[in-house]
Amino acid sequence: MRNFCIKRPDGVLARIVVHPTGAVFDHYVIVEEADVVKFKLWVCTLEEGGPGLLKVRWKTNNELIIRIPSQQSEISVYVNECRATVRQLTRHFISPFELSSRRDPVDAYLAM
Repeated sequence: MRNFCIKRPDGVLARIVVHPTGAVFDHYVIVEEADVVKFKLWVCTLEEGGPGLLKVRWKTNNELIIRIPSQQSEISVYVNECRATVRQLTRHFISPFELSSRRDPVDAYLAM
């Protein structure tokens, strides 16, 4: 398991945790405030694990942006509300993010 930390000036810490599970890597974001875990959120599952696969930055004091270039998607994590939204950066009918989050992408495509 690997950690990558992104600090906010007021002491809030966002850690990106890469957890290997078999042949893939699960990526989580853990938000801590005053050394207390506020929440943990699953971000994505990728075939590779490493710091270069996710682009992470603070947009505002409340919003952390996680960009996943390989899946052409962007996740906004709202720290105060403990929630996240996913925005697709592609024009495909089924985005790579949706395909990777389903068990069988072919069945998911045929069901639409």
